[in-house]
Amino acid sequence: MGINRSEDCTTEAEFTREVIKKEFNRTFADGGTCDEATNILSFEIANEQAGETVIDTAKHSITLEVFSDADITALIASIILSEGATSDPVTEVPQSFTNSTVSYTVTGQDGITTQGRTMNVVFTDQRPFITSCSTVAGNSITIELNDDFDYNFN
Repeated sequence: MGINRSEDCTTEAEFTREVIKKEFNRTFADGGTCDEATNILSFEIANEQAGETVIDTAKHSITLEVFSDADITALIASIILSEGATSDPVTEVPQSFTNSTVSYTVTGQDGITTQGRTMNVVFTDQRPFITSCSTVAGNSITIELNDDFDYNFN
């Protein structure tokens, strides 16, 4: 039986997988059961990433943009995998992306089922003009702006 219902797997990662399937109409091509699942559910690089990660399950690829001045010799990826799966390279360990492409292999919980993924890094000069925002109930809104831009509030 394939992973078609959230009852099939009980971890937060598999629940996230089901939400992605239902809310974003995405499909997962691998893993007929939880112990065979080799999905990368999320791939994020803190501080250097610009925009959303694109996970293409059909092409077994992941693409994300980083800022053009990012130090790509030691990016630290935070990866959420299928329940019990492992990745090589592992998550939260500095990884060089100097070739713009890094191959990841995900091994299912069964220790046998594997799936390769290609991680592609694309560079961008586009920076957000708002860097953070916070509110104090009923009092104020604080918006921190990117110092790389000139602003005219007149």
